Amino acid sequence: MKLIGKLLLSAALFGTVALFGVAGDYEENAEKGDSKAQYNLGVCYFKGDGVKQDFAKAAEWFKKSSDQGYGHAQCFLALCYTFGKGVKQDHAEALRLYREAAKKDIAEAQYNLGVFYETGKGGVTADVEKAKEWYLKAAAKEHGRAKEAYTKLMQPKENERGNENRFL
Repeated sequence: MKLIGKLLLSAALFGTVALFGVAGDYEENAEKGDSKAQYNLGVCYFKGDGVKQDFAKAAEWFKKSSDQGYGHAQCFLALCYTFGKGVKQDHAEALRLYREAAKKDIAEAQYNLGVFYETGKGGVTADVEKAKEWYLKAAAKEHGRAKEAYTKLMQPKENERGNENRFL
């Protein structure tokens, strides 16, 4: 699956961590500076849950929450930068934010770092070993797609498999 497909799936699934409800449930607390409410309000705008979908407003709320160090918001803001949703596409900024969120043990960020290292996006040199490390960290938290990606990278390639069989 290409980078865009992997990360779009990531965005769709990652959005389920937000508490469900309408944007009005979060707006008052978000305006008061509550980072979790800001994140959840961003998810509402990102998904169009209780409000008209607006990626620019989503990115704005994710940034407010991210600036306070909320890891889930950092990861979602990174997705916005990855795809240019509400912000100008910027893989280097996405990479920076994924790294920040990964330090907070956010499995989705760790998975997405694996994708970046596997594909060489965001200004990093493609590095399968680093991709495996990030996938393994996310997989240890029961992240299904990270488990699949790690397993795929651990399997010998077809031409290597043929070379291994000759020693059996």
